[in-house]
Amino acid sequence: MRFKGRALYNSLMFGYEEDALEDVEPWQILDYRELTTEDLLEQLARVQISLTEESFLFYAEGCEGPEDLLICLWWSEEELPEQEAAYLVIFELWRRLLPTRRSLSIFADEFDHMIARYDEGQVGEEEMVELLFALEEILRQGRGQGLDPQQVFAMVSEYAAQDIEQFLYDYILGVLEREDGLLASTLIEMFEEYVPQKKWFDLLQIYLLISFDAEKALSAFCVLLEEEKERSEADIAFLEEVFIFLLCSEENSFLTQGLSALMSCLFIEQEREQFLEAVLDNCPSLGLESLQDPIESILQRGHPPLRPLTEQDREELGSFFLDRLLFL
Repeated sequence: MRFKGRALYNSLMFGYEEDALEDVEPWQILDYRELTTEDLLEQLARVQISLTEESFLFYAEGCEGPEDLLICLWWSEEELPEQEAAYLVIFELWRRLLPTRRSLSIFADEFDHMIARYDEGQVGEEEMVELLFALEEILRQGRGQGLDPQQVFAMVSEYAAQDIEQFLYDYILGVLEREDGLLASTLIEMFEEYVPQKKWFDLLQIYLLISFDAEKALSAFCVLLEEEKERSEADIAFLEEVFIFLLCSEENSFLTQGLSALMSCLFIEQEREQFLEAVLDNCPSLGLESLQDPIESILQRGHPPLRPLTEQDREELGSFFLDRLLFL
């Protein structure tokens, strides 16, 4: 993924890019929000950009965001490390001195910081919902300019260190688990046309539906997995989430038929192994310790060369989980 704006530096600062942390410079992970405005202006002066608050606002008048202002102020045609350092300072000055002129990069930075604070328990649900409504407004503005919904989402995502799509899924799932169906339904409707992988939101929709109409939810679930079967290879991460979703179901008939549909998406033994390994890794967190030994036993048996799973294979694998899950 290509980072734009402050996204790379937020990723480094929040520790998302652990492999790169050994090579970072102090200025790359500095929290510029902690500096005074005077300190920021002094840092610009060190790279030959001498400004006051008033002159900063004057130059910013004709610019759309901090990226444009950097181009206006930078004194060399060469791309130097000092230019990136100057950008981070200009970015923070823009965020601080021009709070009503929130560019896409400024919004994405606010989004990154808000999520980080939310994960630490420092942000309430009301603030998060306001942020999500602001995100939807930005996406809608992009639609209004004639852009494809997913193209708009991709553009916004490039400016964020956070995985916006993953956060939306996790947040809405949390809302569903709190049994706030109205908010969950609203958020799903707001974002489902924008996200690149709509199947994750289809799963949320089924989660919402199951408490009202289990039969209709099962029908939608089977349709979703029928579409998944058309893939050239299994999406193990998605199937793992489907499996966890099935565990949350209180309807035994849904669990039984859902497992059967799930297993039909595993075409070759390698995929079965990957799926079992993913489930095994999550057994402790799911409270399924009793499944660990039998899954490890299956994985340690060894297998012949890769071959398509037969219908009997899939039925046996579904029965393996079903026999154990219904008696936990």
